[in-house]
Amino acid sequence: MAMAPAGSAQNISCHVILKESGHADSSEVFLAIPFPESYLVKRRSSQCTTVGALIGSLQSYLVSSHFPVDPRISSVLNGTYPHLADTTVATTRTPDFAEGTYRHCDNGFRMVGAYSSFLDDHTPILPSADFNPRTDVPAAFGTPSRLADPKFAFFDVWEAMDIIPEFHFILIFIVNDMLSSQSIDIPVAPDQPLDILPSLMAPVDISGSDFIQPPPNALSALSPSQTAPFTSQSSSSTLSSPFSSPPPSPLPSRPQSRNSHRASPYPSRQTQQGFEADALTELCRTKISDFETLQAIAKFSSGNSKSPFAPLARSWYAMQHILSKLSLDPAVQNSSFSLTLSNGEVATVTTVQVLKHFGWSPNTFSNKRSIYAKANGLAKRAWKDNIPAETDTAVQKLYHIYLGIRFLWAESGPLHSRSASLPSTEAPGDEKWAAHLKQADLNKCEVLQYYTQ
Repeated sequence: MAMAPAGSAQNISCHVILKESGHADSSEVFLAIPFPESYLVKRRSSQCTTVGALIGSLQSYLVSSHFPVDPRISSVLNGTYPHLADTTVATTRTPDFAEGTYRHCDNGFRMVGAYSSFLDDHTPILPSADFNPRTDVPAAFGTPSRLADPKFAFFDVWEAMDIIPEFHFILIFIVNDMLSSQSIDIPVAPDQPLDILPSLMAPVDISGSDFIQPPPNALSALSPSQTAPFTSQSSSSTLSSPFSSPPPSPLPSRPQSRNSHRASPYPSRQTQQGFEADALTELCRTKISDFETLQAIAKFSSGNSKSPFAPLARSWYAMQHILSKLSLDPAVQNSSFSLTLSNGEVATVTTVQVLKHFGWSPNTFSNKRSIYAKANGLAKRAWKDNIPAETDTAVQKLYHIYLGIRFLWAESGPLHSRSASLPSTEAPGDEKWAAHLKQADLNKCEVLQYYTQ
């Protein structure tokens, strides 16, 4: 996951627990973790952050601190644990990890989500103003003073090592075969369904304003078939509907005697979107000489943390090139221009609408811009020390990631030059490491700052 620029930092502590059937709990307390203040938000009297921010900071901390860490905890945080696909992230506000009681609601215990989801490069890092149960982790509850409840004695024991509840966070990694062995006591809001393992990384869609809409009374003349999702009727366009919002529900039927046979003075929504799709496609062909090739590359293709990285990154750069050729600012979602349609109407086209035309979520496109900017900067840096020895596997892996990033973002590389071929795993040198890059490897850009200059 990508980490935001550090800015001013606050030292925090984090208690990490791994629970797996057939094994004693693995536990590690991490002290004095430099944590950007932008990753913290205070809600009422409690500091909160996100799972993504904690995991990313712990990964950096493991590399930079060189402190001995329980190997099972280290493998979970570094994404090499063999049961990651079956592991769930939970949190609690009290340091009570006894098997019979740690899931109690009065401890503040809460399932957050499947761990594999937090390794994706779309993982939210910055907490929002309002509490988000699918990403957020509140700090522990308690004070270092002697409280009657023995579970708060934890803070008395660790007080001399600068652990205070206000900046202490707890992550519990639970291998899922344990989930079925005990009942789970989780508070659920009355109007929300119980969703123990939510899918966290579904793209968030930011809907833009539609093009010209027929007035509300014009809908009375539309049949249900006319309100169906749009598919372009143009034989020359290979793209699906742009700018589409959910279709309106079919209107209640009226007695036959009241049905009007007069044509609506407005084009149907389906027809209007057809004009828009065709006009935008033709404009792209006019302004972009290699559009026929580029449109297939730019069309959004979903991936996960283990997907080969180079094709996904090339798709993003192709999409950015199209936006630039249309004189739209890729960084500004409401950047716009006017487009005359074949029916004589004039529509306003925004960055958001063009992104949707190619299947991109505006949020996904924006998040990748930040991540790729860091990788592009890293590619211009030099490795500080000697090439790591084969015995130093952790640093050698980081070195290979660096080589792959340097190859992809080179001026003549496949991301800046569309004439360059995508990297091959059979090639020698840096190209091979570029072909082996996965999306999750870009999470290491922050750590690689320590090794480059």
